[in-house]
Amino acid sequence: FLYCDQDGDGLVTVAELREALALMNIKEQDLDEAAQDVFSSKKGKAALEFLRRRSSFEVDSQLPPFTYTEFLAATFNRSKHTTEAVCKAAFLCFDKDGSGQLDKSELTDGRLLGNLNPDEVEEILLALDRNGDGELNFEEFMLLMAPDPKD
Repeated sequence: FLYCDQDGDGLVTVAELREALALMNIKEQDLDEAAQDVFSSKKGKAALEFLRRRSSFEVDSQLPPFTYTEFLAATFNRSKHTTEAVCKAAFLCFDKDGSGQLDKSELTDGRLLGNLNPDEVEEILLALDRNGDGELNFEEFMLLMAPDPKD
């Protein structure tokens, strides 16, 4: 992360990431293969399509920079390191009202999924809200945090 954060502001832009990867002599084909691995599951393919539909995807320089926490979240092996206990602790942090459910306001505050517009929140709820109550319970949250590798 520090290598990519060329201006030292604590954020990495897509442009900084591309420059760092170029300096490391990583071939574009290798990047494509790595991205293919990340998005090879059914859920991953849906996530990639969702990203490509976002208006910010069109121009790299317009994409928001990401923090160290977001960098870690994007690069660690979820299937190996995301346990139910860790997910339960995260869920309880996001469940501000202690209801056992994550409502739209808890999903849009930027802490869990970044800053999303109402349409993006609706898409997420449509994809994950299995019981149709308009909120995410812990089991539905687990679909987001630790998707089944068979999907």
